[in-house]
Amino acid sequence: PQCPDHPNENSETACRACKLRREWDQANEQRAAADELDAKRRSKQVQANCPRCQGTNTYEDDLGVHPCQPHLEAINA
Repeated sequence: PQCPDHPNENSETACRACKLRREWDQANEQRAAADELDAKRRSKQVQANCPRCQGTNTYEDDLGVHPCQPHLEAINA
């Protein structure tokens, strides 16, 4: 929401549109923080449940030790 009377700023006066904008900004900030936390939790869950490395980020086979790419790509996506 954008205030038609204060297009370049969010006034601290008794402007109803600016008040709605402040409330929207606060709610959106909280929502973004919650989304980021959920993404971090999902990333850790993917890593911990990796069938190849079981969360160690590396796996060993006949050719040696390798970084576990599938969940590292998911984490960095």
